[in-house]
Amino acid sequence: MALYKQTKQAVTITVIGKGIGGGRGKSAAEKKANEDSEEEKTRKMNSAKRIAIKTAVNFATRTAPNFIIGNISAYTGDSNFQAEVQRKQEIVSDVISTSVNTIVGFAINPALGALQLTTSLVSNAMKYEQRNINQAVQEFRQTQSVNYAKARSGIDLTDGRTRLR
Repeated sequence: MALYKQTKQAVTITVIGKGIGGGRGKSAAEKKANEDSEEEKTRKMNSAKRIAIKTAVNFATRTAPNFIIGNISAYTGDSNFQAEVQRKQEIVSDVISTSVNTIVGFAINPALGALQLTTSLVSNAMKYEQRNINQAVQEFRQTQSVNYAKARSGIDLTDGRTRLR
């Protein structure tokens, strides 16, 4: 026999059976559908703590400084100084974020901490290496453009021209 009770958030199913017994605690038929074991509650609490700490760290190391640094050029008119400060702030925030997330991961579970550290290091290395590659490609293109313009203009020590016309 089954009784159904529906509420706004959950459906509770109570199953009453005969011949079930001999076990410790509640049997599977007697447990409510929304009850969690102690391990499940601990896992959910650890996950919630990790998310809360990660959100606070990201706000403190990324969101607030980005807002402040983003207004430097508006106040001073120096966009190059703003870009320089943003690069330095990004390095600091990457180090702090990686450190805190790794420490929290190790506090919850050593395997999770090792995974967090590895993931952060690899993603940061890939990000910075991609920037280096883009910078090298941009410099190469600029150099080739200048060399092409010089070749087209015929500037040479032997032709007597010392400037572009």
